[in-house]
Amino acid sequence: MKGTLAVPFLFLGAAVAAWGSSHALPAIWTAALAFLGVSWLRSGRIAPGISPLAMLVWAYVAWTVANTAFLSPAYNPAGLYDPMFLLAGFSIGRSIEHATRLRAFAVLAAGVAALAFSGVAEVAFGAGRAQAFFGTPNTLASVVNFALAPAVILVAADVRARSLECLVFLLFAGLCATFSRGAAIALVAGVTVGLYFLDPASVRWRPIAKIALLFFAGAVLTAAAMALRSWLEVSEPAAEFFLPMGSLSSRLELYGIAWNAAIDHLWRGVGYLGFRMVLERDRALVPSYGEANFTYFVHNDYLQVLLELGLPALVALISIVTLPFILAKQQTRQSPAGRAELAAVLATLAAVAVHALGDFPLHVPVCLLLFGLFLGTAPPHGEAGGTSAAVDHAGGATRANRARDGSGNHAGTPGDCGARCCLCNP
Repeated sequence: MKGTLAVPFLFLGAAVAAWGSSHALPAIWTAALAFLGVSWLRSGRIAPGISPLAMLVWAYVAWTVANTAFLSPAYNPAGLYDPMFLLAGFSIGRSIEHATRLRAFAVLAAGVAALAFSGVAEVAFGAGRAQAFFGTPNTLASVVNFALAPAVILVAADVRARSLECLVFLLFAGLCATFSRGAAIALVAGVTVGLYFLDPASVRWRPIAKIALLFFAGAVLTAAAMALRSWLEVSEPAAEFFLPMGSLSSRLELYGIAWNAAIDHLWRGVGYLGFRMVLERDRALVPSYGEANFTYFVHNDYLQVLLELGLPALVALISIVTLPFILAKQQTRQSPAGRAELAAVLATLAAVAVHALGDFPLHVPVCLLLFGLFLGTAPPHGEAGGTSAAVDHAGGATRANRARDGSGNHAGTPGDCGARCCLCNP
């Protein structure tokens, strides 16, 4: 089938990008981009045309690369590679056909579920917070949300599949094991947005009850892992789920010095990942970090982009984040076809956008890749005509069951259609 080979190369590229997210080596990033390039070339449609979102993505990537290579007084190779992961994901998401796209997301979701399970196992055998092989628990939580948010929306849309339910169960257990408050808030926000685009009036109580039960089962699994950790007496200090005031004050201190430096370098910024230099210069204004702790991240991607790349990059990033929702609202008004899958994509984008307010998912290679991949499938690139067929196939059982129930309500239903950072490791 056309584009079939794109899926294994995409998975390899994502796996190597995940490795490169915890080992910041240009050689690893180059290997990941090479796999992703092959995936794009094998997708079967490498030139899908120009759109407003595509122009914004290209503008943001071009500005970041040019700023890093020519404009900024500071240089960090991540400023050349990170935007390429965003562009690679976006290009692949636009180019692969709908059937191939579904296989790709299924394979990636299975890989994320394996990471979530390994995180729960980490907690069971002594870790205070799950992080898999990533540098921080927040990175694992960000990756988990890329699969959990769309899966929750599909279950809410009454798409019935045991594999989907198992996915929600394992992913939520992994999210609980990270104890990431920001990711939990982002998930709630993403699901809320997804339900809005799904049309709350069409959501039935049974799928919502199923989601609640799956969440409860996932939380129980994480609690069992913590109980095993206590029984084995190998536990590290456990994380608190409710945000301590000390952690909140640390973030406010970081925001303060980042904002002051951003105002002084409003147009071209201080350079990609240049916040480390700002922290060292103004360390006296961040007493919570003492003399030993350091971080490259402001823990607010929007503020960090303003600081590092200037106002033009921030405008482009905010436009990239918001445009899919504007276009989706217009598309939803035109046709209800494919609404469930559209809502799943938008839920994921919303979760990332909210999480970026309190952490740094848009500065992690694998998260940039996945974010670009979902952007590439968002309107106008993920057309309703293609998405409706997939959801229609999964929702066939739903319509048949409703017919047997005698409800006759077929139309309009969803089926129709751093260790380095003391904040991250307290």
